[in-house]
Amino acid sequence: MFTRKTTKTLILLILILFTLSNADGDELYCISLKREFKISSNIHYGIMDADFEVKNAELYNVLHKPRGWVMVVYKEKDGSGVVSGGALVFAGSVRLKFFYDDFVVIKKKSGVKLDDIKLTLQLKTDEEKTGENTYDFTNKDLNIRKCKNRPY
Repeated sequence: MFTRKTTKTLILLILILFTLSNADGDELYCISLKREFKISSNIHYGIMDADFEVKNAELYNVLHKPRGWVMVVYKEKDGSGVVSGGALVFAGSVRLKFFYDDFVVIKKKSGVKLDDIKLTLQLKTDEEKTGENTYDFTNKDLNIRKCKNRPY
């Protein structure tokens, strides 16, 4: 058996090694739409459909589901995935500000740079003057920040 001092040293060493091994490990990032993008001023009319896709990271959690929407989540074995959803009727449409709040969490894998993660968000609207329109957003249009205080 180990002496008390040896046991304490081993426990301390295990804790240090565990901390170091997780320091560059998987990290969680919250995703939201930036408020300063430049598209139609009419987009505040109903958003009927949304598709969010993540590549080179894991789709970890969907934080909110709009009331009246049907959502489908598809994940590949590597964690990449798609969240698709839409309103069944116009009354279930959401405003753009819904996507200003964190709406999904992704998990960055160790060894993958944040720049290598590809995110796309496609929103389909039913606008008053122009009818249906589709807007595509990529990483540059999204806030990608480390999640704090485990919001999920």
